Order: sequence, then structure tokens, then C-alpha cells
Amino acid sequence: MNSTALEICPSILHYHNAVHISYIVWRSCGLLCIIFGIPGHLFSIIILSNKKNRKEPTSLYFLAIACCELIFLLASMSIDRNFIILYPTRYRLIITRHHVLRRIVLIFLITILFMIPHHFYYYYNKNTTLSICEFHKFIDRWKIHVWPFIHAILFVSIPSIITCISSVMLLHNRRKHRRLTKNILGEKARRIERNSILIVFISLALAFTTLPIVILEIFIVHDRLFNHEIYCLTRWKTYKILLNWFLTLASFSYSCKFYIRLMISRTFRKEFLQLLNCIFRRKDKINEQHLMALNKQNKIRTTGI
Repeated sequence: MNSTALEICPSILHYHNAVHISYIVWRSCGLLCIIFGIPGHLFSIIILSNKKNRKEPTSLYFLAIACCELIFLLASMSIDRNFIILYPTRYRLIITRHHVLRRIVLIFLITILFMIPHHFYYYYNKNTTLSICEFHKFIDRWKIHVWPFIHAILFVSIPSIITCISSVMLLHNRRKHRRLTKNILGEKARRIERNSILIVFISLALAFTTLPIVILEIFIVHDRLFNHEIYCLTRWKTYKILLNWFLTLASFSYSCKFYIRLMISRTFRKEFLQLLNCIFRRKDKINEQHLMALNKQNKIRTTGI
């Protein structure tokens, strides 16, 4: 049996080098994405928290996404924006600021209730071959086995499908409206169209970066439950390589949202430039006050002499 395992796994050293390279790429690229992503999210929070943007329901969704990445928020925002497009005379009665805030809080609470209990199934094992946690022995195996599938369906698949369908419907409506008006669109219609394109980009980015990690999690859990006596380590090293590359892709998606919004949305770009001008003007004012104070002190000293 051992000789068979050795015949199946002749290239363990080759996989070890690939794991090491993927680990270096993940650590370096992940760090760079975080360095470039955190300032962008901070700028988004500052811009979307001003007095004007706080009144818009869509800005509240983007503010929540900047604080915590949840695809449920994109799904809810896409549904609301479709309702705004399809029923422009009735949406103000249903999609209000207070309703959006309640929905965001409800999404956060439901996510916490679903996600936190799952993490109590694990404990840290430093001897593991994949640098992941082990399952507690007293936990029923069916709970461990079914949870990745529930997570993949509820937290990734359904919100991604809702977001993509809503975005396609919204873009189709915008295209039809532009064709009827012969490319004569108002500023508000153009802003809605740009926001629609932005939602499509962000939703596809979240879907294509979150879904591979969840699928990989399903395969890992399946092998740890049913193939725990496997002799070949090549599969585990392959999982480790894929995990590092998928995490790199997810970190890139995390860091580029602010820059995509900055390129697409003219209003957001204008508010960002206003924020930078305000910061620089404040620094210049502080420097002027400091120079005036120094000049005043010098005058007092010269008069004293």
C-alpha cells in the first residue's frame, strides 16, 4: 500500500516549491492590496458620510460595503435600484433612508448569527499539513459536512445570482431608455447608468473572487471527512496552492473597489477632489497661522530689545 502511494506521488518536491512560491505571492500581493485598499475604503467612508450623501439610500449601501464586504448588501442594493428604475413614482414610499438602515443592520445580524457558530467547530492544530484548523471530535460530522454547502448556497450563490440578474435587468432598462430618447439623457439618468455599471463590476468581482474559495472549502472538507486516511500529500499541496492564489485574487478585489468607483462615477470623483482640496487648504491655513504666530513672537522680541 505504501509503495502504491509512492508511485502516485512522485513529484512532492515540485509541489513543495510551488506551494512556497504561491505563499510568497500571496503574502506580498496581499500586503500591497491591503496597503492600497485601506486608504481607498477610508476615503469612501469619509466621502459617503457627508451631509449630502447620507440622505441617499445607495450611498448607505456603499458605506456599509466599505466597512464590511458582504455580497448580501450588493444583492439588496441591486433589488432597490431595480425598483427605482421600474417604479419611479412609488419607490420613495418604500425605499427610504430608515428602511435601508434597518435592512443593513438586519443583514449584519443574520450574517453574524450564521457565521459565528460555524467557527466553534474548529480548534488550532500546529501540525496540520494545510495550515487550517482541525474539527472538534465531539462535533457531529453531518454538521461539518453540510455547512460548506449551506455557506456556498446562502452566502455566495444566491446573492451572486440575484445581484447579476438585477444588474443585467438594470443595464437593459438603461439601454432601452437611451434608445428611446436617442442618446438625450439628463444628468440624473447618466448618474444612474454609471452607478449601474459600477454595481455590475463590483458584483462580478465579489462573485468571481468569493465563489472559488467556497468551492475549494467544500473539497477540503469533503477530503478531510471521507479521505482522511489518504497517503498522498499532493492533493493537500494543490489545495494550498489554490488557496493562496484565490486569497490573492480576493485581496485584489478588496483593494480595487474604490478605484473602480473613482474611474466610473463623475460625482464621486468630484467629491474626492473636493476632499483633497479641503485637506490641503486646511494644511495651508495651519501653516499660515503658525507663521503668523512666529512673526508675532519675533516682533515682541524685537520691541523688547
